[in-house]
Amino acid sequence: MNLDVNVSTFELAQESVNFVILCPFNLPNDCSVKDISLKEETRSSRSSIRFEISSKNRVVRVKQFYYDWGIPTVYADTNLVSPGKSFEINGIVGFIGIDYKGNQAACYARWFTNVELSVLKGRFEEDELIRIIESFTPTGSFAIKKLGEKSYTTTSYTARYGIPKWQEDEISRVKWYENNFDINKKISLQNIYIPAFEYQDFFLDSIGFNQYKFGVETHFLYRSKVNYTDGIWFWLAPEEMIENLSYIEGENIGVRQSWNVKKEKFLIGNIEITILLHKQNTQYYGWYAHWKIGRYIYQVFNRPSVNFNIEKFTGFIKTLHEVK
Repeated sequence: MNLDVNVSTFELAQESVNFVILCPFNLPNDCSVKDISLKEETRSSRSSIRFEISSKNRVVRVKQFYYDWGIPTVYADTNLVSPGKSFEINGIVGFIGIDYKGNQAACYARWFTNVELSVLKGRFEEDELIRIIESFTPTGSFAIKKLGEKSYTTTSYTARYGIPKWQEDEISRVKWYENNFDINKKISLQNIYIPAFEYQDFFLDSIGFNQYKFGVETHFLYRSKVNYTDGIWFWLAPEEMIENLSYIEGENIGVRQSWNVKKEKFLIGNIEITILLHKQNTQYYGWYAHWKIGRYIYQVFNRPSVNFNIEKFTGFIKTLHEVK
């Protein structure tokens, strides 16, 4: 579906997607928008919107969509193939680098709307790409209230339909619930640990849960009360269901992303655990940790943020309490 290039075009498109469309309201003077195309959400198809921004024989393609087939609080650089350079706009972190087609690229997210830029022709300076992203603004407050501030359970295509993007994964194999889901009744007698349901400026947004013969898999998604974009993702599952965990320590670990990794000891209740603590190796960074208690693997993620530090990350882990 091709649309005319004006603000009403984006307002019309907003009615057919499950994410807050960010419209380029104040582009640099030499830039113009063309070739807007919309993919509407259906029972068998995720929604997205694409358009191009042209400037002096240069073209950058923009794609926007709701990133929900992986853990959305992890990657702020979904289209990059290697560690990029981080930047910050209005308190939200994005990345500039090279995408899967070898193009100069950038990625940004707000309210779980993923914004991916790929330079198709010519070259844009980094500050030009950032200025383009700075121009992206919702067409109105209605979309923010209806979608941006609503729960993952309410808005996520994967949560609503349980359909994986590529193959079965940890997101689609659980059923998603609003934050009033009584998890304590579901996991009684499991001897596992869960986090507090409120943590500083983060609120519990949604819970993913499934029961298997060898235990439960549970996800807790927290979002920032300040910007509804920064988040914490806590995931626990029987060790039989977790693959490809790395236990390597050191600096600059990884190819797709670069991490500085070390071991830390924590006391949770009366149990001492050793966690593998990962700090993303960029100017604005995210955190990741995993550990084992009994037969369960626990993992915590937060997306790169200017508002998160080691004390805030480990403080969340220290809220864990045992459910018996």
